[in-house]
Amino acid sequence: MRNELETEVAPERIWRWLVHARRWPEFYADASHVRVPTPELAPGTRFTWRTLGVSVTTVVEEFVPNERLAWRGTGLLGAKGYHAWVFEPRGVAASRVK
Repeated sequence: MRNELETEVAPERIWRWLVHARRWPEFYADASHVRVPTPELAPGTRFTWRTLGVSVTTVVEEFVPNERLAWRGTGLLGAKGYHAWVFEPRGVAASRVK
């Protein structure tokens, strides 16, 4: 699955929200019970949370500030997934997020 969004928000502003995983439930209704050992995500951070009603354990695999954030996770019955945010600047204060 792939989603894409063009916005008038600069990558730096979006990045600040994404690395504060404990705050995800404030803007993403399908995130809950986020347990992160540090205030911000970083390379190798291991955290747990619930998404779409499933408990997931994830590890940050890619971490390039304002460009790319990705994690690998395992959930119910050993299901595996990979999620990446890729930021493409679009002028001074705009972004494409994939």
